[in-house]
Amino acid sequence: MNILLKKLIILVISILILFYLLILPKYVSIGSINLLELQRNVIEWNYIGVTANYLLFIILFKYSKKTLSNFGVHIGKFRKNIRWFIIITIFLITLFRIIAILTNGSLKFQVPTISTIIFQLFYVAFGEELFWRGYVQTEYGIGIASISFGFIHFLNIFGRDIPLTQAIIWGITATVLGFIMGYIRKKTDSIYASSIFHGLFNISNHFFIPL
Repeated sequence: MNILLKKLIILVISILILFYLLILPKYVSIGSINLLELQRNVIEWNYIGVTANYLLFIILFKYSKKTLSNFGVHIGKFRKNIRWFIIITIFLITLFRIIAILTNGSLKFQVPTISTIIFQLFYVAFGEELFWRGYVQTEYGIGIASISFGFIHFLNIFGRDIPLTQAIIWGITATVLGFIMGYIRKKTDSIYASSIFHGLFNISNHFFIPL
């Protein structure tokens, strides 16, 4: 089989698996409790969808026969670019928050819970970066990784009851962020850097919520 075709099949199957596991909670119930409701209201987070990123990376990493450092799982040039990273992180997160405040109307300020901070920074961010900026960007390039990242976020519309316009906005925003985090990963040669940015960005979303 052609190598390019094989890589395309692997990417498509990976996206389909992520899509399936993202929407699964909406259609599965444990007793009288819907799994989506359980994850959001009882254990607080969608662990199934996030965990899929880790599992996919582990499977594809074993299949690739490469080292973890090939996929950016090392410090790389992060220390060398730490000042640049701090400046770009503060600037971009502030810019996105200003845009959100200006475009969302009335917002309420709140302080995220410790569980939110831990989950977003250490579980969600690292898991998604491990797969998208680690594996996909390394194997397919920053363009395909970023667009695919945006597309999977758009597909949230099928797993949650959200309007089409909001799903489109999520998709576009995630694509833009994909390019930003992809560039951070490329410049620092480390998914640790893009993971920290990703986690801090996600946490910043929890400081301002719609009224």
